[in-house]
Amino acid sequence: CSIPSCGKEFKLKAHLSRHYASAHGVDMRGSGGGGGGGGGSPRPVMKTRSAFYLRTSALTRAARRLCAAQLKTRHAARAPHQSINSAPLRHLCVSPQLTSKSQAELKILAKAVRPRPRPRVTDIASRLGDHPVPRQPGDWDWLTLTLPSQRKQPDVVAFPKPLKAADGSLLYDRVPNKSEVERVSSTTPQPTAAAQPQQPTLKRTRPFDETNGSD
Repeated sequence: CSIPSCGKEFKLKAHLSRHYASAHGVDMRGSGGGGGGGGGSPRPVMKTRSAFYLRTSALTRAARRLCAAQLKTRHAARAPHQSINSAPLRHLCVSPQLTSKSQAELKILAKAVRPRPRPRVTDIASRLGDHPVPRQPGDWDWLTLTLPSQRKQPDVVAFPKPLKAADGSLLYDRVPNKSEVERVSSTTPQPTAAAQPQQPTLKRTRPFDETNGSD
């Protein structure tokens, strides 16, 4: 380490860069490549040692509740590129409406949100399941299965079901197995083709066919 008051020695440049960042708050990666990630590397020199929790004050939380009308958070979320005028918000935060309140009153203002009553899912399911009759006639008609005779039939059936016999079995043409087909084909004599008389070829010999290979 080049700091006069330190004087520690490190074998690796990455360890030296981490020591500069943690002990002295100096980032030495910009001076040259190699070691701790190279110059301009976005990788952090050292890991995060301790996390922190940012807790807002009661005045800030109360200002958020009272400035909801001026903030228009829903509109700001839908138009994130539009700037928010902070002048009325700052004026409300320094107004006697907030500065004159005590700490206990600010906590009450910060929590002054009407809770929305949300029933439990089990209660809703029990109430819907134990309801004896529909509230209005015809509300539960969609739960009743349609009779097969009343269902809409298709115009064309690609794969119709085979007919059924009296005992309930299906009536269809039996497809023979492959072994049966091979057995029948082996026992059946195959017709021999009639011998065709050979026609004389009318091919004329070319001059180079006679001399080819004679040299």
